[in-house]
Amino acid sequence: MYVATRGLYKMKPPTIIVPASIKETVESLFEVHRKLDSSELKHNLVGLDIGGNSTSSIHCSQDLAFLLNLGHFFMQGRSLL
Repeated sequence: MYVATRGLYKMKPPTIIVPASIKETVESLFEVHRKLDSSELKHNLVGLDIGGNSTSSIHCSQDLAFLLNLGHFFMQGRSLL
């Protein structure tokens, strides 16, 4: 597991970005792993809403940022006869 490996090598805790709608579920998944493994699994869990407001952007460094937008895609279905 990515988080456990970073803790093993004494690296800083990772920042994990998930949709805001599943943030609580992912946090409970980490709690289950902590109980099973008896480890800390330090991490920073960030829940982001998809949209055009300022809360939906991720700044990785001074010159690198991501803006999340909701996209709709259409795939035409094909049937084989």
